[in-house]
Amino acid sequence: MNDGDFDRLREKFERPSVGREAERLFLEASELILSLLAVDEAPGWEDFMDSVEGMSRRKVNRLLGGDREMTLRDLATLGYALGVRFTLHWEKIR
Repeated sequence: MNDGDFDRLREKFERPSVGREAERLFLEASELILSLLAVDEAPGWEDFMDSVEGMSRRKVNRLLGGDREMTLRDLATLGYALGVRFTLHWEKIR
């Protein structure tokens, strides 16, 4: 493989796609929830798990561990358990 082939391959994988955007949103949401749990005023892990309504502990662990895609309803449920509301904003894809 020469340098030109490598550059074309790298550009292909760095190019934005719907799948990459979905993965980015999922990871950002998971990291945000985990960071909220680390704040002093946040409930402890067990209290948080007990306050998540309609979702098994296993599902919460999978969602936050990256094994499963998170729906907007899942995000709202986790936010509600933490006592926070998530908001959206947009930015142009580069």
